[in-house]
Amino acid sequence: MTGMVTVRLILYGLIAFAPNSNDSPTTINALLVDARGPQYASDGCKIPPHMPVLFAAADSCTVDGLACTVSEQVEKPRKPAISGAWLLDRESLSVEVVPAGEAHARKLIAVQGQKVASSLPANPTESSLLHWIPQMRSLLKTTAAKGPSLAKDCLHGAQNCPIVARLAIDDGRVTSCHLSEEITEEKVYPFAFKPIGTSAKAVLTQAMSDAVMVSFQVSAGSEVQIVSLDLEKKEPKRKVVLKAGEEPTIDIWVTNVPSQAHQAMEDPTCHNSSNYIDRHFQLYYNLLDTPIPFSKRAVPHRLVNEKQVLVAAAAQPKGGEGCPVLTFLDDSTPIDIQLRSAEFRDYNRVPYDWKSCGNVQVDPKP
Repeated sequence: MTGMVTVRLILYGLIAFAPNSNDSPTTINALLVDARGPQYASDGCKIPPHMPVLFAAADSCTVDGLACTVSEQVEKPRKPAISGAWLLDRESLSVEVVPAGEAHARKLIAVQGQKVASSLPANPTESSLLHWIPQMRSLLKTTAAKGPSLAKDCLHGAQNCPIVARLAIDDGRVTSCHLSEEITEEKVYPFAFKPIGTSAKAVLTQAMSDAVMVSFQVSAGSEVQIVSLDLEKKEPKRKVVLKAGEEPTIDIWVTNVPSQAHQAMEDPTCHNSSNYIDRHFQLYYNLLDTPIPFSKRAVPHRLVNEKQVLVAAAAQPKGGEGCPVLTFLDDSTPIDIQLRSAEFRDYNRVPYDWKSCGNVQVDPKP
C-alpha cells in the first residue's frame, strides 16, 4: 500500500485544554474533568455522571496483542465502524506513530492567536480557531497579575487534580473543529459567560466550541499507538495499535459525556433549560490553583435572542474542516430525519463528522 493515511483525533465533552505556551505551544494537554460521582451545580441542579471513553476505528485494531472489542462498561454507540472502546479510569494517554520505512516528524500546529470579528465567526476560517475554547483567565475577575491558572498537579502529577484522564497532544493541526449549534434550526448562537441565577454583566460573550480536532498524516503502513499509563503509578494499562487498510483513515475519539442512563432521570426544570445554561461547565473551575466559590463560577448561557449564524449545508466547503457544526448522527439515516430525530441525538455516543471532519486534507504549513 502506498500513499498517506490521515489520522483524526476528536475530543468532545467535559475536557479542558491547557497549552504549555500561550504563544507557540509545542504540547496541548487535554484534561478530562472527573464528573463520575454525584455533583450539583450552584442552583441545586444535579450534574449527571459523565462517562470518559476512548473509541478507535481502523481497519486493524489490537489491544495488548489481541483483537479490539467494545468494553461492556461502555454505552454502545450505533456507529458500526467502531473497532474498540474502553472506559477511562485515571489514565495518562499518548498517541505515538511508528512509521513504515521513514521518519515521522512531530509538529504541533495550533490555530490560535488570530483576531475575530465578533462573538460569532464571520467565515469558515474563523470558526476553526482555538479562540472559541473559553479561557479561564478571561472568565474570572481577579487582581492577580497573571490571573488564575491550572493547578500544577493537573499537568505534572495527578494525586490532587480531579481529572479522570489526561492526553498530551504534541503532533498535528489542532482546531476548534465545531461550534455549538441548535440542531433543529441549524444555527450557531453566542453564549454569555456569567454565574447561574444572576443578572450580572457577562464576563465574556462568544460562540463556544463543541469539539476539538487534531489531524495529521502518516505514511501508509505506519502504526498509530495509543499508550495508556496509570496517572499516579505510571504503570502500563493498555496499548492500542491501529493500522489503516483500504480506508486511508484512522479515527480516535476521546469523549467525556453524560451517561444515557441518567439523562432521563434529570429534574424537568433543570433539563428544560439545559440547552441554554451549561451547568457542567462549573466543574472546570475545580482544576484551578485558586479555589472559586460555585456561586461565582461563570458558565455559558446561550443567547437565544441574539444574532446567530445560519449553518446551511449547501454553503459549506466540501470536506471543510472549518465548518462550525457537530452532530451525533447515524450515517445510514437520511439527513433530514437525522437532524430532527431525538432518538439519533440521544443514542449516538460518537461524534459523527459528516459535515466537518470528513475527508480532511491536512495542511502541512502552520
